[in-house]
Amino acid sequence: LVGLALWRLLPPPLPRELTEPGDRPSEVPQLPLSSVLRNGLVLRCAVMFACFNMLSYGMMTWVPSYLLEAKGLTLVAAGVSAAIPSLVTAVGVIAGGWLMSRRFDANPRLLLVPALVVAAALLVPMLLVESATAFTVLQTLAMFSGGLAAIGIVGLPLRVLPRDVVGSGFG
Repeated sequence: LVGLALWRLLPPPLPRELTEPGDRPSEVPQLPLSSVLRNGLVLRCAVMFACFNMLSYGMMTWVPSYLLEAKGLTLVAAGVSAAIPSLVTAVGVIAGGWLMSRRFDANPRLLLVPALVVAAALLVPMLLVESATAFTVLQTLAMFSGGLAAIGIVGLPLRVLPRDVVGSGFG
């Protein structure tokens, strides 16, 4: 029911004349897969996306059991401590999308690189703290910082790849 309600709130689709270019050639030239795989930008985007996914899914899957076993939290406390960073990450993704389109559109590296460096730098002290509360605070900050870069990472191939490689570059 919630999905249906949200679907009803979506705006109507744009007309075809706005979404499809009029000067489209009848046949799109095919690039060999090897040229796409040799493209350094494709490889860099793939590595960045893979590292971001490892951070995100690692935090979501590993942290609850770590909090249970290493920090001695109850199941409910571990669940709440694991949920807080995810909620804050959602805010970071929204804020990162807004920042990317409003402030860093011309140079996305100015947002992506510092956000990812901060996220990576917070992982070490996160694992060294003794307190479960300090662990959760550092994890929340790391995931928020990573969330700031999420939209930029997903949209990066659209920005940097040639138009004829974008579809293959996304996978």
